[in-house]
Amino acid sequence: MNRLGTIAAICLGTVAAHAAHAAAPRVRINIGAATPRAVTELSALAIEEFGAAPVRRLDRLDVATLLVPRSELEQLIGHPQVEELADYLDVDRRASIPEIVAGGAGPSDGPDAAAGPDDPDYSDQWGPACVQLDRAWERVGFLHTEARLAIVDSGIDLDHPDLAPHVLVAEGWDFVNERATAEDDNGHGTHCAGIAAAVIDNGVGVAGVINGKLIPVKVLDHSGAGWWSDVAAGVDWAVEHGADVISMSLGGGRDRTVERALQRAADAGVLIFAAAGNHGNSSKVYPASFTEAIGVGALASCGRIALYSGRGFGDHTRSGNVEIVAPGSNIYSTYLDGGYRSLSGTSMATPLAAAIGLAYVELTPWDAADIRSHIQRSADPIGGESNYGYGRVDAWPIWD
Repeated sequence: MNRLGTIAAICLGTVAAHAAHAAAPRVRINIGAATPRAVTELSALAIEEFGAAPVRRLDRLDVATLLVPRSELEQLIGHPQVEELADYLDVDRRASIPEIVAGGAGPSDGPDAAAGPDDPDYSDQWGPACVQLDRAWERVGFLHTEARLAIVDSGIDLDHPDLAPHVLVAEGWDFVNERATAEDDNGHGTHCAGIAAAVIDNGVGVAGVINGKLIPVKVLDHSGAGWWSDVAAGVDWAVEHGADVISMSLGGGRDRTVERALQRAADAGVLIFAAAGNHGNSSKVYPASFTEAIGVGALASCGRIALYSGRGFGDHTRSGNVEIVAPGSNIYSTYLDGGYRSLSGTSMATPLAAAIGLAYVELTPWDAADIRSHIQRSADPIGGESNYGYGRVDAWPIWD
């Protein structure tokens, strides 16, 4: 074969090899390293030698997400350059909203409402009185703030009349579909957003905890599931777009890329709240069990933990699901297409607690660590720490 024929054969062989790699079943992986240069070298190795395709680079976390042919994964993991430069190489796995549960609220053991806004469905909301929001509102009025709460979830119904005035549409992002509008196609994120910051006293629907700004970050798809790497990217996005507080009503197994993202968020002074899970025991659920996050359990009534709620004490010093608890059963809030509905779960408890965290940001000069400490100290101790953590979150001490 002449020289040109040899070159052509080599080129055809290379094209065929790339085509075979592209057609092969692929695994999504996250590679974390100590420096941007190491991430670049590892990405190049995976792409050039193992037929990987890039998905996303998280430069601030020193992480790259790639699709690797399943047949090449073991060889990539064992490659000397990976062993030398990588902090870790993990298969990317799925997170999801905690399983939606049925179950009515039992607010009969709670206080009577002292005051309320003119939202017509406020009478269907038992959570505010339970955490003494109504008492606080009676004293100081309905709080307005420019502070930002990121809802890292399935997106938000951006046109919902009870949410639109608070949603920072241009600050959001959809990591599922890689587009700028984080529109909700599941309903879960919209429900959480309304619990936190539906417009108060506007004569429409329900009342949130605070009239604050919402950053919609979509990391879960229409089925309520998403990649951990997208969750990490969503947390990183929220930090970069000025979030003061992050609310995460999702969970799954431990993931090191998400842990990196939460560490960076905490270092940046962001308060992080996460759902304790709906599995009814102390098996650890993440991100709630990361020490950077305030894990939130669900109450079925003001004084009683929900049977489904995750358990197991955890705080900034110790890994566990529950740092505080908040109303979580039969919570009435905003939903898709401008609607409303009731849902139950630690997903519902989390944005309520997170919005109280946002009120701290507005009303106090404290940093995130001081706010977290005060939330712990001022929680109402209504039961043992394994079920209730420090206790039921209380809004009144912020204003008192």
